[in-house]
Amino acid sequence: MSIIFWLVMMIGFSDNWLYDTGQPSNSNPIFIVHGLLAFSWFSLLVMQSGLINRQRIDLHKKIGVYSFVVFILLIPSSFAIYIEMLVKKGTIDSNGLGLLCLYIFAVILIFIAYKGRKTNLVDHKFLMLFGSFLMLRPGIDRVFNKLVDILPFIISAILYFLTFLVFYYIFYRHRKKMDWSMTTGFIIWFAGVVYGYLI
Repeated sequence: MSIIFWLVMMIGFSDNWLYDTGQPSNSNPIFIVHGLLAFSWFSLLVMQSGLINRQRIDLHKKIGVYSFVVFILLIPSSFAIYIEMLVKKGTIDSNGLGLLCLYIFAVILIFIAYKGRKTNLVDHKFLMLFGSFLMLRPGIDRVFNKLVDILPFIISAILYFLTFLVFYYIFYRHRKKMDWSMTTGFIIWFAGVVYGYLI
């Protein structure tokens, strides 16, 4: 799952690092720092998942400290983007507001996951992955924005919703129930998409 997240992030933001490197955001320090921290977080997520699969719990715990530091730094770098948007435009657009609400909830989930790392390993793993998945919405959005260039909008929209539902089904199979985190995450995500794109 973590490898899929990493690939979605790399594909979604491929214009920044691959074929449109001259865009204005690539010379903005706020976006550069945020991009590097987000890349580090999702890369560490892959590494940490691999260590758990290989039963390298000792190394997982050591790297977990550095991962949490990256996560702490990622938070202000993310909010800095919204602050810049607010300063430049005088407002945060509807899509940005939906993303911000989802991001705040994702941050809460990851904090809960980290806090419970010694007491509830099942919740720790699930909330860490699910929180990271919710943080990935900008990457998912950008992947399907690229699809709009080659496919009719309605087909791209259907694929977008199906992709999200497939991810949710995987999480549901893992969790074996629709708990509070999944229910709240779905409501915030769905409301954000509808408010941001359809209203």
